[in-house]
Amino acid sequence: MEQIYKDRIAALGYDHLVCDIFSDWEEAKDEILPQDRKNGSGNGTIHVFLGAADPVLRKEFSGYYQAVENGADPRDGQVTVRHYFIRSNIISMLGYVCEYYYQKGDDAGTHISQALRTLENSQGDGFFLKTDSFLKLSTGSSRLRPYFKQFEQHGVFTDLVRQVLIPGSAYKISLYRDHNGGYAAFWLLGFRDMQDFLANPTAGQLAPVHHKPDTGNMPYQVIYYGAPGTGKSYRINRLTSGGNSVRTTFHPDSDYSGFVGAYKPVTTEVQRYDSSGRPLADANGRPVTESRIIYDFTPQAFLQSYIAAWKMLASGEKEQDGSPMKEFLVIEEINRGNCAQIFGDLFQLLDRNGAGYSDYPILADSDLQKHLIKEFAGLTLPDGAELDRMYGKIGTAQKVMNGDILILPCNLYIWATMNTSDQSLFPIDSAFKRRWDWKYIPISEGTDRSTGKPLGWVIEADGKRYSWWSFLQKINAAIGDLTKSQDKKLGYFFCRAVNGVISAETFADKVLFYLWNEIFRNFDFDSDFLKDTDGTQLTFDSFYETDEKGDTAVCQDKVSLFLENIGADRESTNDSDSGDGAAEDEDEDEDGNSTDQLED
Repeated sequence: MEQIYKDRIAALGYDHLVCDIFSDWEEAKDEILPQDRKNGSGNGTIHVFLGAADPVLRKEFSGYYQAVENGADPRDGQVTVRHYFIRSNIISMLGYVCEYYYQKGDDAGTHISQALRTLENSQGDGFFLKTDSFLKLSTGSSRLRPYFKQFEQHGVFTDLVRQVLIPGSAYKISLYRDHNGGYAAFWLLGFRDMQDFLANPTAGQLAPVHHKPDTGNMPYQVIYYGAPGTGKSYRINRLTSGGNSVRTTFHPDSDYSGFVGAYKPVTTEVQRYDSSGRPLADANGRPVTESRIIYDFTPQAFLQSYIAAWKMLASGEKEQDGSPMKEFLVIEEINRGNCAQIFGDLFQLLDRNGAGYSDYPILADSDLQKHLIKEFAGLTLPDGAELDRMYGKIGTAQKVMNGDILILPCNLYIWATMNTSDQSLFPIDSAFKRRWDWKYIPISEGTDRSTGKPLGWVIEADGKRYSWWSFLQKINAAIGDLTKSQDKKLGYFFCRAVNGVISAETFADKVLFYLWNEIFRNFDFDSDFLKDTDGTQLTFDSFYETDEKGDTAVCQDKVSLFLENIGADRESTNDSDSGDGAAEDEDEDEDGNSTDQLED
């Protein structure tokens, strides 16, 4: 513990240092972070693992350890510990909470106000705040594991300290004993790269010197969801551009082997031999080979990303900010597949700790293990000792490299898209959902990223031009009134524009088909904008006709009538056709829409 606070600790009667449980900064784990700040999900239990100090704690509490090892209930003999936190330290952390929510685009006001109210009513003197917990042994694994558990309900730690911790924040803890045999833990809160605290001993204030470099607070698992055409895939493409990524798309027939890997027939060249078993060669002495089909383990999207991520960690590759090189696994249309079937036991790996690794390793099957041994041959992890310490078991890093166990590394990000309009054949259960961050992509007017100006796409029909954004506003209002839902509405990039123009053919084939197939057919819909010139109802086939050669053509006058009926704004036909729209050969998003130079 920092020297400047030892006098204050001694004044409380704690004159014997048992150990520095964490003398270096220990990153806050998901278990103690508030729910909306978790990188993974944690397991819902608020506790602090003390494995780093296990040898000293075993000596200090030898009787307790021996009793539990001999079968005693861990609750018998658990040690009451008083925890002390520095009031000004907590106040200094509130600034990072503000920054965290600002970067997320959220308002931190409610969180700050709540923390300040709790701070005002918390127990302690002018310098320290205090609360109690137990130091308790857990018997849930092959060895005893020490924890701080059962913090006071609505105490300082539960209601205040946790509220000033964010992903990447850390703490130091020192355990002291007084002459009566009472124990106290003294905490400092901060970030790993802080070298010291600036403190005024007369004012009792402290301020951090450095802040951990911001890496964008990227979520490890996130699903971008929204109406079709809002640019979900484009957003992921933009955020992962220049990085390493593997893409896959889920569908009703997707399964575990198609996501992870399986033995598949592959063609290979093998040496040919004569009847006596001698290898054959041609006139130039080159071996004579033939193609044969063999079965070999073929890694699929998940395993490709998993292997690439660990290899980058082993190589020490870094991003410009000094963080490990990132690997992205991108899953399109995640709700179109049976996620429980596809992920299988990988589901367990989605719980991430504060450092970004899986909370709970799983065993690899024999086929997977053989492939991983081959892929990781000769590799070692520079931070292997840190991984061993994190899981409280020596050899954990080596088990990963041997393929014995699977752990998602801290540089592997799994991002997915989901069209909320799709009627999923396999609903995603709540346990799976809570292991992901969810980012809603609202419907908004598309803008040119280089200029920030609206794209200004138009629909061209019967010699007239209509504002695409105006049409979307009108039709989405009607869809919302009809379905009472946002899911069926159309995003700006639902339809593809060529040089800023959506042709009548594209509009009919894509937009009108969607409206009649997904909206008007399934809901009792009767509106004036579906009226033909003679007062009869427009039907989908009203927009098509067959010419004398038998070819199908779009009735442009009917498309124009539909747009007039709904009240889409008419654009001047004298405007330049160049527009700000996408060219014909540009990339597409998850709905087949142009994505170049577009802003969500």
